[in-house]
Amino acid sequence: MKIASICNTILDPTLGSGKTRLAWSNGLRALGHSVNVYEPTQFYKSWIFDKGRTLKFRIDALRLYGQLLDDNYDILEFYGAEFGALISRLARIPKQSRPLIVHHTDGLELLWERCQKDFSLYDNTGLLQLIGRSSIRPVIEYFDRLAFSQADAVIYQHATEGDYLIEHGYQRLETCSLVEPGVDEIYLSTKIIPNKKPRLVSLGTWTARKDSETIVEVASRLLSANPNLEFHILGAHTQRDFIINVFPDFVRNRITVYPRITVEKISEVLAHSSIFLLPSLFEGFGMATTEAMACGCCVVVTPTGFGTAIKSGTDGFVCNFKDTDAMVSRCQSLLSDPSLCYSIAKAAKDRVSSLSWPCQILKLEKIYQGWVEAKGASRNGEIHTPAA
Repeated sequence: MKIASICNTILDPTLGSGKTRLAWSNGLRALGHSVNVYEPTQFYKSWIFDKGRTLKFRIDALRLYGQLLDDNYDILEFYGAEFGALISRLARIPKQSRPLIVHHTDGLELLWERCQKDFSLYDNTGLLQLIGRSSIRPVIEYFDRLAFSQADAVIYQHATEGDYLIEHGYQRLETCSLVEPGVDEIYLSTKIIPNKKPRLVSLGTWTARKDSETIVEVASRLLSANPNLEFHILGAHTQRDFIINVFPDFVRNRITVYPRITVEKISEVLAHSSIFLLPSLFEGFGMATTEAMACGCCVVVTPTGFGTAIKSGTDGFVCNFKDTDAMVSRCQSLLSDPSLCYSIAKAAKDRVSSLSWPCQILKLEKIYQGWVEAKGASRNGEIHTPAA
């Protein structure tokens, strides 16, 4: 197959989005397929002003229209709702006369927009923000919806995304398929360490989306109640001093905020941690969760991203958003019962053990091949998801 992969971010392997897109494209190439990746630097002309970048990106993406049609691709795979206008324009061409248009959710923007409204995460400070929210944002949301409704098919990462797209009429069941991102071998190969010292760990940026306020409250209460407990923080190296200072004085000596470290070191820290805490308000997928599970952590998360796939009480615990009492209770039960902690950690590792990148790439390849074959065999280019 000849595939064009159009991305809304640069392919930085240190970031979750860049890492997954590189893994998919490199994996498909290794199977003998041609994959050409289009990054923003190839179509987006930088904008000197802070305001208007979101809308300008969507307009600049239209520059790719002719090239995507001229290069005889079998599949155009899009990462990001920013390509709604481009997808809509491509979709006007009869299906048999153009490549198959596939959208990878990679964090369903429609759900993120709902999350921002539910938890008031919008920046409404200042007149320009208010004008943008009332006038520009509705236009952007319109094109975001087109990105999913006008695609021929969608690859989604967890059931909540697929359910949302089908229930709201953006796609049909037969044009959606679940393919979870893989887990790196360095995490999958980690052995579960029995009888760990009590250690709480978090992995991710220190932002409102990750609900850092909840992390502080839960960790502070647990550290206060458990004098031997340590709290290790990964992924927030640029804010070390700020993070340390938001905790009570008497627990700060048991908090470690790591600098930027290698994946080998990350896997080591996770493997020696008993509980992984991620109370995010929104996760596209939440690779940190699957990585922690692979390393033998008991995860305490919220119902977003991969958290929606966890069987609470079996391979982790899922608590409602901002329910700090429940999170503290779940963590405390794990700290008080090492055998429970070990059994859940083992179930967690078993749950993600099949999510190796080679297996997931083969799954994606099979779906793509089925869609391409169905499109070629159909008089009007309609497709359906091949049987597993």
